[in-house]
Formats: sequence, C-alpha cells, structure tokens
Amino acid sequence: MDLSNIKLVVKSELLKKDGLTSLKLQNHIYGCFLIMEDIAQKKVDFINNTISGNKFSLDLDKHFSEIGICYGFIMDTKLTLNIFNKSYKDIWLKYFNDIDIERNIDHVDTIEDCIIEIIQQTVPSEHAFFISALESGSLPHEWINKVIQLLTPNTPPYFLNDSDDDKITNAISEAKTEKPINTSKHNKLAYTRRSTLKPTSTPHRKILSKTRRNIKRINI
Repeated sequence: MDLSNIKLVVKSELLKKDGLTSLKLQNHIYGCFLIMEDIAQKKVDFINNTISGNKFSLDLDKHFSEIGICYGFIMDTKLTLNIFNKSYKDIWLKYFNDIDIERNIDHVDTIEDCIIEIIQQTVPSEHAFFISALESGSLPHEWINKVIQLLTPNTPPYFLNDSDDDKITNAISEAKTEKPINTSKHNKLAYTRRSTLKPTSTPHRKILSKTRRNIKRINI
C-alpha cells in the first residue's frame, strides 16, 4: 500500500499549526480514524460519501469540516475545521472510499500507524493533544486545562489531581463556553476494535481504546 500521498498531505497540513488551529486539526484526524474503522468493520453503511447507521447519517463531503466535532475527542463547534487545503479533504474522501471497497482492517491499521508517526514527528510536544488522547482514550487533566485555555483564554487553569473527577467536571461546566452540538444520534458501538488489543512495546503503536460515547470527553 502506497501511503506517500496521505503522509505528505497530512504533514503539510500539520506544519506551522499551533494552539487552537493545531487542536482543531488533530481532533479532526482522530475523527477520521474512527470513521475508517467503522467503514472497514461494516459498523456503518457508506454510500456516496455518506455514512449512516441506526438513526443517524453524515455526509462526509458536505460536512467534512464537522468530522472532528462529531467523532473527535472533543465535541464543540468552536473546533470546526473551517480552514484546510483541498488536497487534505480529497485524500481522506479517497481513503474512505478505498476502505469501503477493501473492507480490510489491516489496511486501516497501516494508515493509522503512518499518520500517528507523522503526528509524532511534526507536532511539538506542547501541542500533542492527539497523542495524549490516543494513549488512554481520554485527555488527562493537564491537557483538559490546555483546551480550556485555548477556547476560553480568560478562564483560570484548573490544576487538579487525577482523582478529582467531580471537580474537573464542575470546572469545565463553570467555564461557560459554548455548548456542544447534539451528537447523541451518532452513538454507536461500545468499543472500537482496538479496545480488545493489548498494548505493544512499539512506541508509535497507540490504542484507540474507546469510542466517542465512552471517552471522557470535554463538552465545552
């Protein structure tokens, strides 16, 4: 499988992105990962660039910019990917269609691994939201703080311990940012395929451990 095109396109998109623009793109890529897995495993129907399931459908062409806020690790309209190169959209739609034809989850793994490697090589550690979410299926509290600061710069940071789940929930609620779009109609399988896999010792092999509805997401 020749992945040179998608590697170049994704790397080009990631370069010179920081702060909120980087977060938007990483959230979008995460959503694309989940969509690839669902198509490959026939968890959704895919016809004319539209995925559909039980009481939901999403036109990936018309609503390409919304993939992150529907399937990413943060669901908030402030993170809609409004600016992107045409080649970035074209390459993802191509791979969604190719995966629909092949239905080969091993190919999805290969695509994911190469993109994860590109992200690790390209995204500075201080902006590594994607990798932080990928490791456990949720953002650690220090990364939640970073998201809050990006979306609401005037909000004081919340330095909490991992055991302070109720406090972090209240802190996010008190941030008084925009409510997320209603994505309840997109709830689907309980775990992604990778939740059944044991972590490996390979540094770049991360785990998409849970789907959207099971991830401790930030509803900002």
